[in-house]
Amino acid sequence: MNKTLIALIIALFLSNMMILSKIRDDIGNKRDELKKLRQEITQWEFVHENKDLQTILNQNRIIPLYSYTEAIKDTLSLFQRKGINLGNADVKRAAGNAVDIRIDIGCSMDSFVKLMDLINNNENMIVVEEADMESRDGRYQAWSLKLKRYYNL
Repeated sequence: MNKTLIALIIALFLSNMMILSKIRDDIGNKRDELKKLRQEITQWEFVHENKDLQTILNQNRIIPLYSYTEAIKDTLSLFQRKGINLGNADVKRAAGNAVDIRIDIGCSMDSFVKLMDLINNNENMIVVEEADMESRDGRYQAWSLKLKRYYNL
């Protein structure tokens, strides 16, 4: 009886240690996310309030960090406004004034043609680097697209 009770207490202690370790890791991750957000906000405020720096950035066609987020939101909302159903979007920074976007979408062939027409519109400055059909289910297809979107400042 005593051995069982001791084993139970040890098991509870170890499980509590694992739970506390997980909580500590989660707090550390949230702390890192908060630190990144603070850096992004500080950078945005610094660029936004400094007219001389904005002029230099515009002359050199450099996009500040906050513009990437806006560029991505703008690209995805552009597709959604045109009736394109989007899945996951994986976004990476590219060199210069471009954003790399990988999007997994599921849509009918009509919607895919509409999307390609939208992408090929030069005003949007979106280039398809890869387009792979992942699967086909009746009239719907799953596509994986790698896009590069360029921006003029």
